[in-house]
Amino acid sequence: MLPERWRKGKPVLCMPGPSLLDEAAATMVAQLIEQRGLGARAEKVDALSMSRILSWDTEGVELICLCYVEYATPAQIRYAIRRIQRRIPQVSIVVALLGNAERFEDTETSRDAEFVQKSLRETVDKIVAFALKQSSGEIAAAKPAAALAI
Repeated sequence: MLPERWRKGKPVLCMPGPSLLDEAAATMVAQLIEQRGLGARAEKVDALSMSRILSWDTEGVELICLCYVEYATPAQIRYAIRRIQRRIPQVSIVVALLGNAERFEDTETSRDAEFVQKSLRETVDKIVAFALKQSSGEIAAAKPAAALAI
């Protein structure tokens, strides 16, 4: 079961790449995540621009899902990840490459984010699995403290 902080509020923030197709994908991912019981929202296409990055509402954000339908170069993805990490240093990042025809290989970028290729379902499953893993880690960490208090 997901903890309340994953069900209430908007802990998952879906960020689109630079195209309107990317924005549509981010919106779809957010809606699919909400259907699975997690709070999510999607930003608009220009969310990663210098003029908008400081206006993000980051309260309670645990994970950002970067969504790309059109081809994105490794440099573009690295740049987006760095920008996000500067704004929210401790956030986890999933990069959904939903339209790329070829396998994405970039070891430098792969250290900073998890990647999903060509599948909305796999993207949503990875995000839900992350939330469940985080909640089970919190439960395990809380048990020893509770045992000491008894």
